[in-house]
Amino acid sequence: MIGATVEAFEQDMPALGVVLGVLELGWYTGTMFSASSLAHKQNNEQRQNYLEKIRPYFASESIGLKIDF
Repeated sequence: MIGATVEAFEQDMPALGVVLGVLELGWYTGTMFSASSLAHKQNNEQRQNYLEKIRPYFASESIGLKIDF
């Protein structure tokens, strides 16, 4: 897509170059936003799984210690 944008400008078709550039920018931005969003979601899931795994060690009634996460 970037190659087509460059080619359009080199062939003196600035309108096509701008359209292709805007489409590429939108696609690239969407991809980066999606990747970032999914990484945050995965990190939150892993954090919650870990906290659930260690919760029994800190919520033991036998030692009188209770920590809520």
